[in-house]
Amino acid sequence: MIALNYHRVSSVGKRDFYSLDSEVFRQQLNLLEKSNFSVVDPDRLIDQSFADDEIMLHFDDGTQDHFTVAHKELVQRGLRGMFFVSTAKIGSAGYLSVDQLREMSAAGHWIESHGHSHRIIREMNDEQLRHELTMSMQLIQEWTGRTPLIYAPPGGFYQKSQVAIINSCGYRGIRTMHWGQNIGAFRGLIKVAVVSGSTTIDQLTAWLGGKGLWQQSLRYYGKSAIRACIPLSLYVKLRNGVFSRGKSNGAYGAK
Repeated sequence: MIALNYHRVSSVGKRDFYSLDSEVFRQQLNLLEKSNFSVVDPDRLIDQSFADDEIMLHFDDGTQDHFTVAHKELVQRGLRGMFFVSTAKIGSAGYLSVDQLREMSAAGHWIESHGHSHRIIREMNDEQLRHELTMSMQLIQEWTGRTPLIYAPPGGFYQKSQVAIINSCGYRGIRTMHWGQNIGAFRGLIKVAVVSGSTTIDQLTAWLGGKGLWQQSLRYYGKSAIRACIPLSLYVKLRNGVFSRGKSNGAYGAK
């Protein structure tokens, strides 16, 4: 199973490493629509195995374009996405409204948790983490009538010791920022294939054909080593520099 991870999808406003042009997004969805892949229902995934002909479409952060672009393009093609939202941001400028979340949920999309405040959870103590997780779950339940099953830690940062707390709060899986393909039995963790602003149709075609994802895994460990050795501000500057150069050569990366 391949979990394609998107962030901002728009042709307007400031673009960064993760921003994907909306026309490129449409081209990617057209490719997915013609493929033999089916979208995984998270309810089916829990306690079962990943299949080679399945995909997930993940959208992080709950920005406004997830309604105006992603949701509408998906619905036109009969596709469903998994939207990870930080509940404290819902209703604020640039982010989804509660009414939009409800409409998306009613259309068949899954509204999952990206935490409440979007804070890095590995910097929290146990009490703060429980509050972060339960607040997010309660609000999503209130807004959509559905309990989120999967939690995506902001930035992909979490400690192994926090997994038990995440599970005890009712989440059945953790969407990581580890790059790669999901194979075999579901063990509570989901890897991703990050779609950045410079991911090409050829690359996406290769991923669907089972090629190139091992390179994502290697890049993940490489960039993780770099991120651990330098200040975050410098890492972001380097990452965005790779994006600006990679638009013409097909480079891609992750958080």
